[in-house]
Amino acid sequence: MPSRARAAVSPERDALARVEAWTRDYAPLPGIPDEFVGANGERRPHWERLLRALADLEPDEIDQRFAAADRRIRNRGMSYRVQGEAAERTWPLSRMPLLIPESE
Repeated sequence: MPSRARAAVSPERDALARVEAWTRDYAPLPGIPDEFVGANGERRPHWERLLRALADLEPDEIDQRFAAADRRIRNRGMSYRVQGEAAERTWPLSRMPLLIPESE
């Protein structure tokens, strides 16, 4: 008799599903070199490693880490001023870094 218990989704499978959801609709612009996708249409390995590491975190944990980084920038006074403006602007922090593989 088959068991009616539903198998729990493994953390690795859940992480893979997150990466797939994040990248499913991504398409490079025609004729423009792309840092995320190689000429073969596959995600570049160094991006794959970063996405897998992020996918291992729960969404709330990712949000908390980004918020902590924003607080550090504000608390350390990292800012800049645009020429002609009196007010300083808090330095913006990209949520995704530019990854450059060691071979480059």
